[in-house]
Amino acid sequence: MKNVVILGSTGSIGETVLNIIRRNPNKFKIVGLAANVNYDLLHSQTKEFNPEFVGLSCEKSAKEAEIKYGKFITETGDKAAITAAALSNADTIICAIVGIAGMQSVYSAVNSKKQVLLANKEALVVGGEIIMRLAYEKGVEILPLDSEHSAIWQCLMGATHNTQRTTHSDCENILNNNSNNNSHHSSFTAERSVSGTNSMTRSAPKGQSLAEISVPVPMTRSGCNVSKIILTASGGSFFGKTKEQLKKITPKQASKHPNWSMGKKITVDSSTLMNKGLEIIEARWLFNTFNIDYIIHPESIIHGIIEYIDGTQIACLYPPSMEYPISTALFYPERENIPSSQLKFNKSLTFMHPNEETFVLPRLAKDCMKEGGILPTVLNAANEAAVELFLNKKINFLDIQDIVSNAVNSATNEKVNSIEQLLSIHDFWFKEITNCRGGH
Repeated sequence: MKNVVILGSTGSIGETVLNIIRRNPNKFKIVGLAANVNYDLLHSQTKEFNPEFVGLSCEKSAKEAEIKYGKFITETGDKAAITAAALSNADTIICAIVGIAGMQSVYSAVNSKKQVLLANKEALVVGGEIIMRLAYEKGVEILPLDSEHSAIWQCLMGATHNTQRTTHSDCENILNNNSNNNSHHSSFTAERSVSGTNSMTRSAPKGQSLAEISVPVPMTRSGCNVSKIILTASGGSFFGKTKEQLKKITPKQASKHPNWSMGKKITVDSSTLMNKGLEIIEARWLFNTFNIDYIIHPESIIHGIIEYIDGTQIACLYPPSMEYPISTALFYPERENIPSSQLKFNKSLTFMHPNEETFVLPRLAKDCMKEGGILPTVLNAANEAAVELFLNKKINFLDIQDIVSNAVNSATNEKVNSIEQLLSIHDFWFKEITNCRGGH
């Protein structure tokens, strides 16, 4: 029986996790739930699963909840999710809080030596250098819940011919960098070897805070000779449209995705393709490589591809449902027998090259990834502010990428020193953009 905490239990990821746990009551026990404002759904979840800890971040909503349902919330405020992430009897923490608000709870879970199932992109986009180093030091597994990163993970697992967890001595030199850069290694799990002395290091790219950084232990066996990972992007609702057409996109239009059911913020990110940019930076930390590319695949059936040095590629396919990557992580290293899970090969699969002249944010994200330092933090803060302004009808759709580009281009890069530093920088840029454009 695995004891599970869900941070962001009332969101789409949290609800999907609970659906899987409902199917498998003998394998998982909910010991903690945390949400932001949706106290009605949180109360319903609490009655069903009877967790020992219930957190609600919004103080106003917590007061309304107590008036309506009586006292069922254990802790309120910004630190509720941080407390939940460190519960002493928890084994696995589902980190599904949207945005930068989720980073501190991810850090708390890793610092408390919990297995982390990660759906929050921003934790690694902003704090990847610090969090992945801490995961290595603490011997913590970070397993991806995003469909694209799960697909890459599963492709790499398939290359090992081994269903068991592999340790450091089994796994080196997975992702070979054939450019002029130093070689990088595929990784997202941070299990130590018994001796703890076999850590790998590489020279830090421009903008990183250290001359050398510790690399978490690779997941897969040596000899795989993987040269590149390729993420797929649906293209959102507007790929193929001109800039003139994009100027007229409304928040209502941008909040609907053709394949996925997601929250408003991530759906808008998908429409601008910023979602793919954030995933590229996240993949850089999960798999410890800069050899990351993406392609447009509107059907969302192929979720990720690995390419070997001989040009051979392996892809991971499943229907566009978050059940599959979440189940893979929850049951790892085993598999769940998901009802009606067969993929029906009843439609064509298409692929297109990205259009980075119209959708500039993925290219900007790749530039920030390579530069490192605080630039990914500025990128994320500017995007969160711009998306909020767009959803509030303060700016138009194309203004999002202009605002983000201007922020990154005007920022002075500096070394990453602490989570507190990154949060302060993020807060500064978010408020700067919101205050400047919020009145227009």
